Amino acid sequence: MFYFLLFILFVYFPVGLNAQNCSSNQINAVKTCYLTYLKGYGFDVIPTYNYYDNAEDKYRVRGWSGEVYICNAGTKLIQCIGSNNDGCVNVETMTKISGLTDDSPIQYVIDYRSMKYKCFGQGFTGNKKVM
Repeated sequence: MFYFLLFILFVYFPVGLNAQNCSSNQINAVKTCYLTYLKGYGFDVIPTYNYYDNAEDKYRVRGWSGEVYICNAGTKLIQCIGSNNDGCVNVETMTKISGLTDDSPIQYVIDYRSMKYKCFGQGFTGNKKVM
């Protein structure tokens, strides 16, 4: 349900999903960052979102320590992508770098944007969550 609400939010505010004019260097940078990030979950390629989400669930069941792991990994991804390439985390780029044609690219974009809020923004401070 949460992802559906985020999807609706991004449909009405399409800046996060629509492609900006990204250079091949920017697209390659996003791909490199994602491949590095996904190695932490045991992947050598960008899998369908369902496989990635299941891998994340293995950490979520650990409670708060699992969430800390997820946010620390997510923060590294966000920092790797950086502000110059942030706009390139969109459906077009995710489709190009993953080769996936199902709904995985849009789910990865939604995941990235929500991770950016909950792990990198006001939602997370490292050891405790700001309510």
